[in-house]
Amino acid sequence: MADALDTLRARLDGLANLVELARWSRPGENRARMERTIQLVSWALQTVARACQQSGDAARQSEALEIEALCRLIVEKARAAGLRIGDNDNRE
Repeated sequence: MADALDTLRARLDGLANLVELARWSRPGENRARMERTIQLVSWALQTVARACQQSGDAARQSEALEIEALCRLIVEKARAAGLRIGDNDNRE
């Protein structure tokens, strides 16, 4: 499971980079697509954080906190840029 989580984390880091690129694109350019992409990345990060929390491994617990912080930062920056990002706390 650790290898799967590491692979997933690496892929999610790549998605987080896409979010950062989306933030720098011109306003109005595929705005809905950017919002949806950021929402999906956020949900994926939350899923990984939950998997880390459920692993029972102390190192994974710490990683879950880092992932949750990354997720909050992405959503915060997107909202500050004027994007409409939904409330992720209700997604399971």
